Amino acid sequence: MSVRILLADDHRMFRDGLRALLAAQTDLEVVGEAEDGLTALELAMKLRPDIVILDLAMPRLHGIEVVRRLTADLPQTRIIVLTMHSDRRFVIEALRSGAAAYVLKESGFAVLAEVIEDVRAGRLYLSPAVAEQVIRDYVRLAEAEAGSALAVLSGREREVMQLIAGGRSTK
Repeated sequence: MSVRILLADDHRMFRDGLRALLAAQTDLEVVGEAEDGLTALELAMKLRPDIVILDLAMPRLHGIEVVRRLTADLPQTRIIVLTMHSDRRFVIEALRSGAAAYVLKESGFAVLAEVIEDVRAGRLYLSPAVAEQVIRDYVRLAEAEAGSALAVLSGREREVMQLIAGGRSTK
């Protein structure tokens, strides 16, 4: 059974090239193409693809909003964001909105083919360059939260916590 894919990118030449590369794969079928966000949303609702490969910077409706709406309306459709934008704000917002993968256009087609398989199998994917940013942000946030949790304790409360962690009883 072939994977049904909708392509959404505002650059026709890019869509044409990607469609040709995908057509060469025996188990992938491009069922539609959209040149803007609204058309992508409309086609996805009509065609019900398995995967939407979506650029972020598109006319009429930004890709992040397309991801939000598709996630809400077609939860079984997996979304691969394929973009040139590596800014962490875009990455975080795309993931929060429900994207299953965030791939930079600088990646080769072989990477995209693997990402399609990963997403099809229910796994998430981040391009290595953006994965590093996301991990650093997560670590920074976790450290800040841990620090703020300890900051609300008094000196004596921290001391009692350390003693309990060391095996002492609450008495």
